[in-house]
Amino acid sequence: MKDVSLKKALLTVFITLLVVFPVVWFTAILPVHVFYDFIGNFYNKADNYINNEYPSDLTVKVTKGVVSVNKTLPYCLMLDKKTKIGILFKERLIDNDLNGYRTMYKDLCYPIAKVSRNYILYSKKDKIYSVRKIPSSVNVVISKMSLRTKLEKNYPRIVFMVKKMYFSLPFLAVFFIFFTMLIANLWYAFVLKLVARFTSFKEITFKQAYTVTLLAYLVWFMFKYIGIMLVLSRMLGTYIRLSFPFLGTIFIVLGSVIYLDKGNNQSWVKNKE
Repeated sequence: MKDVSLKKALLTVFITLLVVFPVVWFTAILPVHVFYDFIGNFYNKADNYINNEYPSDLTVKVTKGVVSVNKTLPYCLMLDKKTKIGILFKERLIDNDLNGYRTMYKDLCYPIAKVSRNYILYSKKDKIYSVRKIPSSVNVVISKMSLRTKLEKNYPRIVFMVKKMYFSLPFLAVFFIFFTMLIANLWYAFVLKLVARFTSFKEITFKQAYTVTLLAYLVWFMFKYIGIMLVLSRMLGTYIRLSFPFLGTIFIVLGSVIYLDKGNNQSWVKNKE
């Protein structure tokens, strides 16, 4: 069995990720046809909302950060009639707006955000709210006509940006995954170095340990995230998560030990002489 240099191991891991992850991205995680359907549905839903649901007589103005609505306050701009989710406009925010964030105005709607003259209140997480002052630099008029114009004008640019992100994201993710693996593999190499003290290759160097665990880590990564969590989960129709403590460490280190022991590869052993 030939020795594998660290350079070859790094190259093997990177090329494998560069080939496999984009294929998985475009075929399984977010298939191309699903992505294009999403883009088309986004325009149709936005166009349908503007034409059929946004009130034709509603105008929201923001002048130097001050909000005004041509409706009697409080007023709710309904976003979804079925769930009664909307954006609530009111004169000012009070303490009870935090306590009864979704239920205070349930007769009008269940607001995902509350807008006063100068502030916006929205929920970040369950019972965690954020209040932001509207910058004085904001000047905008929102109406049925302005929304339709903005949609027609900005949709092609939005589609271009989203497509650019969609097709570049998996390749950018490869670099993130690769460097994350390099950092995490320091732990696996350290554990293998400790375990190696009780084996026939006890004088293996840290660099050699890092090299062999990196290749084992690649196998584990493919097995866990692609084989189990993606392929098998979809076949069984349920999400499968491998959460056994130190399962990754056990798999990688044990695999590395078997690899070294089976090959009886003396090139991994530091020459005592």
